[in-house]
Amino acid sequence: MLESLRRKRFDAAYTLARPKPENRFSFRPEKVGRHYASWPRASEIGLAHFNGPVERRGGALISIDRQPLEVRLRAYFDPAISDTQVAGLHSSLLMTGNRIVGPKARAKLLREHSFDRSRIARYPFKVFDVRWAYLANIRPLFSEPSPDLLRQAFQGNKFFITRDTADKAREGPPFYFSPLVCDYDCISGHARHFAVLLRDGQSLGRGESHLFDNGQPHANLSLRARVYLAMKRFTQSETHVHAE
Repeated sequence: MLESLRRKRFDAAYTLARPKPENRFSFRPEKVGRHYASWPRASEIGLAHFNGPVERRGGALISIDRQPLEVRLRAYFDPAISDTQVAGLHSSLLMTGNRIVGPKARAKLLREHSFDRSRIARYPFKVFDVRWAYLANIRPLFSEPSPDLLRQAFQGNKFFITRDTADKAREGPPFYFSPLVCDYDCISGHARHFAVLLRDGQSLGRGESHLFDNGQPHANLSLRARVYLAMKRFTQSETHVHAE
């Protein structure tokens, strides 16, 4: 360290960091294109995005095979089957922790809900690891069921999925595209779902959520993105007219 002070080009061994709002005032040097910071964020293009569901029940609600999942969830919602028998099928169904008190949670759910076979859905747990999950907007069944996201999981809809920030030096492609609701940790950095189409706009909690009030699905585009696309459409049509 002392020897380094005698070097004539002391700064040559270091890379300059440029903390600023666009990089969250990071002191890590960046190697990005000159216009990178001017590109719109995914959150500026889409009107809304949603977290993936979080199970936190030790895999009790997720399974590689469908049949074992259906068997244990049918038993869980059957008041004729004891807590001990349910725990014998999968101990985490009666776990205590993660804001869940096993027997009390089950007693509450038995009073308010019943088993629904249609809630068993294909579930990308990790990339290339598609499992089955009992996806219902029920807490304390799923620790964090992501109700707004589940409302967007209708026939024909799809999701562009990305993360807030990178958490690995080499993370691979930082996005995923799926017709299915994916687990919160499906991709590294936590999965944020941008639905291609949105419905039930009042659930979005944003100032732009009242742009659509007819209940019909509409493109998940922010007002800024819509203005930009309208301008592009106008420019293209104007060019076509001049060409003729």
